[in-house]
Amino acid sequence: MTHNVDLTVFNDQGNDPPDLEQRATGRPPGDPTVTAAAALELVPVPLMVVGPDGRVLLANDAFCAVMGTDALAGRPARFVSHAPAWQRIWRLVTEPPAGGPGTVGVEDASGHRRFFEVVVAPLAQADATLVSLREVTVVRALRQQLSAQSRLLAAAKLQLRAARDELQRSEEQFGRVVAELEAHVERDAARQPETA
Repeated sequence: MTHNVDLTVFNDQGNDPPDLEQRATGRPPGDPTVTAAAALELVPVPLMVVGPDGRVLLANDAFCAVMGTDALAGRPARFVSHAPAWQRIWRLVTEPPAGGPGTVGVEDASGHRRFFEVVVAPLAQADATLVSLREVTVVRALRQQLSAQSRLLAAAKLQLRAARDELQRSEEQFGRVVAELEAHVERDAARQPETA
């Protein structure tokens, strides 16, 4: 079933607005590709649609911003970039992993490394593939911190166990020394004559 979404916006004077979709894409109003493109632009999640021939059909601004490139539509997806991040995304598109989404690291314009979960889903009715990116940079950093804290906790537990064992050995040794001292005092007391 196909759903056509009317994304027409009217200005406050009630006049018909210029057809922004047609002006932006050069395609006639009502073209489902135009409507899909307009809908993709409304979504803040980085999204891209790749056709069966491997060409990028649609890519929203959020996707282009993550990849550090301008418009991708019409370009062969495998040649968009030689950057490792793009090559990893393309590999996930052509060979989706069996265990679920893949992850890709992207260096942004300011040099910060960001990580994205790449979800690849077939669009059967459109004979295309949807690629969405979900940023997991913070989640990944928190997991790394949790892992580091877990390692520190495990090391502290080992040190605590070793200290407890050492304390137990010291208590046992102290008990033996006290027992020896008591025995020595008793022997000395037995040797000395009682004085009245």
